[in-house]
Amino acid sequence: MARTRTRLSVDLRDVGNKLTSVGVIEHSPQLARTFKRFGKAFVHMGHSAQMQANMEGSRSIAVEDIYTVACENVQKTLMNRQVIFTEHQVAQHQLERKRQSVAVLRASSSINPEQVQATLDDFNIAKADADAKQERAERVDRVLAADLQAFEANREKDFSDLFAAYGKDQLQVEKQILGELKSVLEFIRQGSVADPKSPSQEPVGASQTSA
Repeated sequence: MARTRTRLSVDLRDVGNKLTSVGVIEHSPQLARTFKRFGKAFVHMGHSAQMQANMEGSRSIAVEDIYTVACENVQKTLMNRQVIFTEHQVAQHQLERKRQSVAVLRASSSINPEQVQATLDDFNIAKADADAKQERAERVDRVLAADLQAFEANREKDFSDLFAAYGKDQLQVEKQILGELKSVLEFIRQGSVADPKSPSQEPVGASQTSA
């Protein structure tokens, strides 16, 4: 509807400009003024249609888009949270395997010092990685819980604020359109009123009668 009304506004203004051009080249002064006023009326209607198109194509869609983006952000955050916790679980599983390898090595009768050192190094690396991912998962879980609570608490207020702004803007647009339509009506009324005739425009019969 917004695109269609935008094309309508362009067409209305084009017709208005053409009518104004006809008024410029018209020889009859009264008809020229009528064409110019009529053209200006079409130009005003074109501006009104453009304002309506801007309203239809922006505010109502923006209200829905803002909330859609907010929900998408929450969804992405939850997905990232799931990835972080999955990485934490994998790190814990790898650490447990390294711990079992150390236990098996300690129970072995033939212990190779180099093999023991390599196994301990792998275990320490796995433990450090698991601890870091556990700390990150706990931090994300704590922050995300607070963010979700804030989102839940502010969701209804966001809706009420957005629709209140939408209603206020809609009322302002309607007032502007009403003002434009009043101007158009005034121009049409002025164009429909015949101007007083000049002496040169008096009928020939009337001149002969007075003579």
